[in-house]
Amino acid sequence: MKKKLEQLAMVAFVVGTLSFGGGCAFGDRQVSLRPVYAYKIAQATTKQKVQVTLPEDGRNIKQTNTFVGYVRNGYGMHTASVFSKKTINDWVQECIVKNLKNAGFNVTKEKKTTKGLYISTLMQVLECDAQMQYNARVILKTKLKKDDFTLFEQTFSGNFKQTNWAASSSGYQQCLTKAMKQCVDRMIPALARELEKYQPSITQTAIASTAKTPKTVSKVTTITAKPKSNQLPDFLK
Repeated sequence: MKKKLEQLAMVAFVVGTLSFGGGCAFGDRQVSLRPVYAYKIAQATTKQKVQVTLPEDGRNIKQTNTFVGYVRNGYGMHTASVFSKKTINDWVQECIVKNLKNAGFNVTKEKKTTKGLYISTLMQVLECDAQMQYNARVILKTKLKKDDFTLFEQTFSGNFKQTNWAASSSGYQQCLTKAMKQCVDRMIPALARELEKYQPSITQTAIASTAKTPKTVSKVTTITAKPKSNQLPDFLK
């Protein structure tokens, strides 16, 4: 009898957890994503000017560029969505710009450019899924370029999980922010180091060395030997 009661109590606990933990599985959520700052960045020794272009959305989703997550029921079905008040492109660009400015660099925001020194970013993953747990993931592929020449390229990521008690907007917002925090903690110091190393003269030399140069044809000088004289030596005359 005691064993049966324990089993019933366990079933009740699991059902209760599923009901409460999943929260309301219907109705879209909206989150307000603010700039995320890296934990520690060394101050720049130069006032290097750099442009940060609007990141490209390369996520494998059929939603808008404000989509950031899924709301699921106890069976894992996608029943509602999570959207940001601002576009994800703007959020990622703002995070990069503000962090580099804090480090002391001369940073400007650009929608798109292929001229000068600039940072481009491809958003490969940026979302928060939720069932029994929130699972937020961020994967950004970042390049530092001078015109069409790539100086630095690396992919940075962040992943944060926590128990989903109510599938609330604040839960999605908090997890996305912490996943992005992990990402910028890795990305910003790496970009700062590369910007500090950048020297225009060396870069121009590297770009020039990769350009195709026409083959030079050396000038051939032809020397024509004078014909031997048919005249006999004096002693044979």
